[in-house]
Amino acid sequence: PMFSGDYAVILRNGTELALSRNYRERFLELFENES
Repeated sequence: PMFSGDYAVILRNGTELALSRNYRERFLELFENES
């Protein structure tokens, strides 16, 4: 976790994405649907 509830998502290729807490829930839903 970063500041203010934000997250940093690091992809396998090393790309780092900032993920705000507003989009965290939607982001997690996308990955739950993948499995």
